[in-house]
Amino acid sequence: MKPYAGFLIILIPLFPSTIFCQETPLEKNIDPLLEEIVENHSDNYDENTDFSELSNELYYLSQHPINLNNTNKQGLSRLFFLSEREINNILRYVDYYGPVQTIYELQGAENVSKQSLRWMEAFVTFEKKEESQAAGRWFNHEILYRTDRKLEQQKGYISDSSEGAEYLGDPYRQYFRYNVETQNISAGLTADKDAGESFFSAPNNKGFDFYSGHLKIENMKFVSRAIVGDYKLQFGQGLNLWSGFSMGKSPTLSGIKKYGYGLKAYRSSNEATYMRGIGITTNWNNLTLTTFYSRKKWDGNRVFNTDSTEYWVTSLKEAGYHRTDSEWKDRNSVTEQLTGFNLSLDKDRWHVGLTGWHSGYDHPIKPQERLYNYFRFSGRENLIGGLDVSKVFDKGQFYSEWSMDKEGDMAMLAGANFFLDSRLTLKTVYRNYSKYYNNFYSNALAEGSRTNDEEGFLLGAVFLMFDDFSLKGYADFFKSRWIGFRTSSPSKGQEYSLQLNYNPSRNFQGYLRLQQETKDYNSPAETQVQRTIPRKRTKLRAHFSQEVSEAFTLKNRIEKSIIDYPGEKSEGFLIYQDVRYAFQKAPLTLTGRFAMFDTDDYASRLYAYENDVLYSFSFPAYYDKGRRFYLLVKYEIISGFTAWVRFSRTKYNHRQTVLSGYNEIEGNAVSEVKLQLRMKL
Repeated sequence: MKPYAGFLIILIPLFPSTIFCQETPLEKNIDPLLEEIVENHSDNYDENTDFSELSNELYYLSQHPINLNNTNKQGLSRLFFLSEREINNILRYVDYYGPVQTIYELQGAENVSKQSLRWMEAFVTFEKKEESQAAGRWFNHEILYRTDRKLEQQKGYISDSSEGAEYLGDPYRQYFRYNVETQNISAGLTADKDAGESFFSAPNNKGFDFYSGHLKIENMKFVSRAIVGDYKLQFGQGLNLWSGFSMGKSPTLSGIKKYGYGLKAYRSSNEATYMRGIGITTNWNNLTLTTFYSRKKWDGNRVFNTDSTEYWVTSLKEAGYHRTDSEWKDRNSVTEQLTGFNLSLDKDRWHVGLTGWHSGYDHPIKPQERLYNYFRFSGRENLIGGLDVSKVFDKGQFYSEWSMDKEGDMAMLAGANFFLDSRLTLKTVYRNYSKYYNNFYSNALAEGSRTNDEEGFLLGAVFLMFDDFSLKGYADFFKSRWIGFRTSSPSKGQEYSLQLNYNPSRNFQGYLRLQQETKDYNSPAETQVQRTIPRKRTKLRAHFSQEVSEAFTLKNRIEKSIIDYPGEKSEGFLIYQDVRYAFQKAPLTLTGRFAMFDTDDYASRLYAYENDVLYSFSFPAYYDKGRRFYLLVKYEIISGFTAWVRFSRTKYNHRQTVLSGYNEIEGNAVSEVKLQLRMKL
């Protein structure tokens, strides 16, 4: 018997009286919609970004839609693509005209775009009671299994006669997920094994490499929410405490102003961005108190003392890979204990939140002795405390957050949205993060990957020009006071983005986008003295989507990137055609893409989000010269039992090897196949 079959045997007694349930129309339509939403918000990310949390949240909302006739600002703000103004106008419309019956009625709400209404439709309901709780069934179950692998042989799996292969396991990635829920209780188990990691074999005899689980109870007498197991915490603007995925700068301006959702269950397979322990949220009238305790293990780069009796870690790892002997030895090398609270008051359009937490580590953290690490966190404990405030006015909104670490080092952020006209919104944000400030769980707006050593000012605008046209753009100016990994001196930069949207109907959407960033980097030229020079990156994109019929959808994109160094220049080009066809007389959907790309180097690479299996994502980098295609097949075998098969292949024109390191492949092509099965009971 296969090892993972034991999971199904364990789960069988949990649902002896349930039957397969029909997949809802919302679920059937969510795939292309999810791709469109993520694609519109992902332009400033790369292939290493984990979008699984975002995918999980959107799928969860599609199955647990927001009751538009019985919600508030916090509930509607879970739809992160809605602007502050759209949320206020929708709530004001429902309050003034009474219960809404269809999404089309909201066309009468002032300054709510057609695109926002089309995206909203899959995530809202107008019933007094959510239809997701089917009559006669107490529990809803979901069981999902996924596996995928590269088809070509990679260097890490080739066995050396003397020492064996570098990778400890096989080339298959395996993922298992089980969720069960009723009206106020839900529980989940997630298990994940990356390609190259051992599976029920030495050194890992416990099966999957990563396990995550939670039990959530809501709407109790004195407790509004309690979670035991894995969870995430999101407060304020992300400066004091924000675990899990966070939206940043994007051409849509959706991630500029954040909404702290507080305590939430963790359902992702990311092995770093979560808490493990217990969290409790209690409400008293306008006050909300969340207390939490977490104890989890981090991977760390270990360095032993001279007699090898003790070690410290130079940095905490977030990738979660344990494929080689060295990666396995660094596994779970640091234990973190974290305790804290958040107390917030919401009254008369004011929000005030107070956050404080303490973390301790059983082994000291000592960064490598590099100049760019000079101000990084060092020690065994940290203490973070701070305040976030926001106020809504008739013609705008102000928000701010301050934070301080154990050494008294400060970070602050302040922003405002101004509703200057019925069609014009202005957004401003100022941020100032000390180079001394250190917080592993800070995820606020920033140009860099960490919220320290940065000062910046962003000015953005949303202009609803006509019924079918809208214009969105921003300018961001930023600087660092200390050197960085890729800058040998203090640096500065600026970024501009402008996007023109055209949405004449529900069946056609298009946009033109221009982005330009000038930022200091170390010179690529090899010289004895390293110097920092400005690099300009320009990207131009034209994207169109046409729903030809209920079954047939076409998408097209042309994109150009230009990288300018003083005296050097590189360019990149990408064009692709997407086709989606949903058979009307069979539960079968086909989605595919054919792309051609040509870039001078990796610096001029381009990214494009791809359709993938449920709860998964693909966001590859297109670089060098070649072509890529993928085909995704979705088939509902029987009611409630769905299968996905995905095949992708990238072929390069003039390469002898593909990928690098232990992932290197001899040849000029790389192929991947993925299989996923899901049961809903």
